[in-house]
Parts: sequence; structure tokens; C-alpha cells
Amino acid sequence: MDLSNIEFPLRRPDGGYLGMTTLGEQDWCRDYAASRFKGNGALVELGSFMGSLTIPLAEGLKEAIQSGHLDKAAARIHVYDLFYWHRSMIPVVEDTPLSSILNEGDWFFDVYKANTAHVEDMLEITWGDLGKEQWNGDEIEFLLLDCLKYDEITNNVIQSFFPATRPGLSSIAHQDYFHFYEWWTHLITFEQRGFLEIAEAVPDSGMLILDVKKDLSKYCADYDPQRDFSKTTPEQIEAAYAWNFSVIQEAFHQPLKAARIWAYVWTGNPEKARQLYNEASPEDQLSPAFQDMKLYCDTEGFPF
Repeated sequence: MDLSNIEFPLRRPDGGYLGMTTLGEQDWCRDYAASRFKGNGALVELGSFMGSLTIPLAEGLKEAIQSGHLDKAAARIHVYDLFYWHRSMIPVVEDTPLSSILNEGDWFFDVYKANTAHVEDMLEITWGDLGKEQWNGDEIEFLLLDCLKYDEITNNVIQSFFPATRPGLSSIAHQDYFHFYEWWTHLITFEQRGFLEIAEAVPDSGMLILDVKKDLSKYCADYDPQRDFSKTTPEQIEAAYAWNFSVIQEAFHQPLKAARIWAYVWTGNPEKARQLYNEASPEDQLSPAFQDMKLYCDTEGFPF
């Protein structure tokens, strides 16, 4: 793969770094690393894609070092990704130099390395399957999750990474919390409600920040490593969303409503999914969250 004629890091027309994240998320990560990360535990990013959050985190760490807020030895980001190119990633690189280089099934580790080369001294990169990777056991201060796309990954991350968080030290960021697809993140956060506290829903983004208030080790130890989210009951779905709607501000409810409908599609209850869709207000049905969910369902053979 010849990358020699490409100017890195890659940016979007809006000035943000190329990737599936918003300017709001990128700015939040930069500010967090610059002013709030203390270096008392590890900073871990699971699912980095092109590095659009890796880079702002690293930039923030550099600011923290320069200001004297952080010791250089603590300015490390532990990055994990499979670096496997999937068709869902293709729209991200349209009209960029990568559009003619990357195809489904390719490995794009070299692209990630080139895109983050200017901050590589702050990165410890693991190229691996997050359905299997194990954490080294050190305490984690900040756990950034953009990887919970499948049951096996979610199950392994909960058992391998969550136990390293600590009350009063750790924060967990769900990058895609306000996206219809990963509805199980709403379910597990509901289950963890006695351990976590909602700190912030990041504006203009899909990101939710949670602070760890109670040791998650027991939850993780009792967690089924072979959990199949398709077997989630309607009662569990309704309880999870009733709680989410009650604790998250209304401005973020449309993607949660779309995710609730998708949860019923995922668990094999199309009648309930169509009922909820038809009962939704015209405003909700025309929202980007519902439109994205409907388009995906149409593509997957489940038209509303």
C-alpha cells in the first residue's frame, strides 16, 4: 500500500480529523486529556478506527505536559483495534486519497500508523481482536469504548477491561451511546446503574460519559461470558429504556427511541418494532436517528 503521496493526518472539510466521530467528541477528548486526566491510571481506547479520537487525546496530553498538569511518563494511550476494513467504513473515505486504496477485507494498520505518526510516541498500539484481547491488569482511569459492535466483543470487554476501573478514579465513555445500533449498551448501562453515575452527555455527539462510583468487579464476575443479546426479553428491554429515558435529558431521546425499536428487531419481535415505529411522532420518524435506523432495516430486509 503506497501512502507516500498522502498528507497525514487526514482531515474533513469541517476541520475535524477523518473518522466516524463528531467535532464535539474530538473537542471533548482534547479538553479531557488536557485538563482532567490525572495520570493515576491508564488511558485506554478500544476501537480507534482512523484515530479521530486518538489524535485529540494525544494533543490534549501534550497540552497537559506543557502546562505542568501531567507528568510525561503518564502521557500514554493504550490503543486497541482489529484494523480490518469493513464496507461500513467506505463512506468515510469518499473523496479522499484513501478511496482508491482501501477495499473491504483489507487491513489498514499502516494507514492508522501513518495518520497518527505525529503522536506515535504517546501510543501503545495493540493490533488484535477485542473479542479475545486481555487487559494487563493495571488500573484504568479512562476507558473509551468505540468497539461494542457484537456480542462477543461486548462480553469480553466487560470481563477483561471493566474490572480494572476503580471507584473515584475511573470514567467510561461510550462513543456510540446515542446511536440506534448498539442498543445493548443501553441495557448493560441500566444493569450497571448501581455502579456508575452519568457524568455528561457530550453535545453534538453520540458520546455518553459515566463515572465509576462502585467496584464493578462483582458485576463482571457474575456476567455471562457467552451472553447472547438476541435472547433479551421484552421485559428487560422495557426496563432498560424506561430507566434511560428517566435519567438522560430529552434532547438525546430520539436515538434512544430508535434503538429501542432496533432492539425488538434484533431480538426477533418485528411486530413490536413496527408498532413502536408507527406510534412514534412524525418529528421522531423524520429525525436523523430514525432515518438512519429505518435505512439500515430496509437494507437488512426489514422494511417498516
